[in-house]
Amino acid sequence: MNTEVMTNLAYLGPEGSFSHIAAFLHVAGRDEESGGLLKPMKSICEVFEAVESGDCEYGLVPYENSLAGNIAETLESFDTFMGCIHGEVYVPVNHVLMTAAPDASEIERIYSKYEVFGQCHKWLQKNMPDAEQVSVASTSHAASLTKEDEKGAAIGSTLAAKHFKLSILEYELGDGVDNFTRFLVLGSNNRQPPKDGEPKNDKTTMRFVVPHQPGELARVLDIFCRMGVNLTHLALLPKAISPMSRVFFVDFEGDAVERIDLTREMTRNGVGYEILGSYPKAEDLL
Repeated sequence: MNTEVMTNLAYLGPEGSFSHIAAFLHVAGRDEESGGLLKPMKSICEVFEAVESGDCEYGLVPYENSLAGNIAETLESFDTFMGCIHGEVYVPVNHVLMTAAPDASEIERIYSKYEVFGQCHKWLQKNMPDAEQVSVASTSHAASLTKEDEKGAAIGSTLAAKHFKLSILEYELGDGVDNFTRFLVLGSNNRQPPKDGEPKNDKTTMRFVVPHQPGELARVLDIFCRMGVNLTHLALLPKAISPMSRVFFVDFEGDAVERIDLTREMTRNGVGYEILGSYPKAEDLL
């Protein structure tokens, strides 16, 4: 994606969230003070809505975390809003415990995202087993609530602690050393085929529906196997669209245009599917 022509990018705010960090790094350091590029939203659904309505040219949403797994709200938003995937971003996650409390022993509540509590479960059980865990929309919102709560603390980024002028009590709360989050870059239209010299589309995300019956998922996965297509990610939509069917998301190597043989075979076997986007595969963590 060419950030020189990007008008704006919606992300899950407010400032200081890991989504803010990912958006900031993705557009090479351009932010609100340099052209109004980054636009914070209150929820992942609002990011999708901003892209679908045209209020923002692009959006950035968390898709999966290496410790906590898939982000349910993002998967569900693909079922509600129109959005095409243009790229992916991997960002390392270093959770810190921050507070405005004068004494750590006075902390009674911890604010953060639901998924973050899962990523820090072992540390919390060992160090603060009696603290109430309050789930909120984002880690930066957690920091803002902590600012006003003398018996509260938040788990989030060092950027959030700095932004809200909170003291950091502990670093690296995550249960694993390789904690990273994968973000997707959304656009309202399909990504244009790459020109000469631009990164090629070497990864595709697809959504497909299977009947809720024994062997149906295996039947679809066998198509990928027979066609020699390598899968890199598989996720189940948590919310069933009906009692009789289930929706799965799958990432595979290659461009959907180049793997027309795969989509034809899916159609021939009566599999309902939707291509959510083909895009360049991210090589490294930002």
